[in-house]
Amino acid sequence: AQKNVKVQKQKRADQKRADLAARIAEISCTITKQVSDDNKIFGSVTQVDIQKCMKDHGVKLEKKQVILDKPIKTLGVHPVKINLGKGTEAVVKVWVEKQGK
Repeated sequence: AQKNVKVQKQKRADQKRADLAARIAEISCTITKQVSDDNKIFGSVTQVDIQKCMKDHGVKLEKKQVILDKPIKTLGVHPVKINLGKGTEAVVKVWVEKQGK
């Protein structure tokens, strides 16, 4: 009987991750940055920027869950992986736009 409880808990946790991954896939994060005259970003978009944006959309993440190979330094849309654990990943679209358009 105890094994069944563990299996049920695991299934619920897996379902929660799958639901969260589907929700994250629907989100578009827009982050504005100051840019130079030739449209180069001052600084870059980091894990923390994306984490804050996701929080604004009601999704609380740890910084380490945001998978960035390198900081984003260009304007435009960038797909960013979110690690939800147990092999579950989601991709959020991050739009980097010029501040004060």
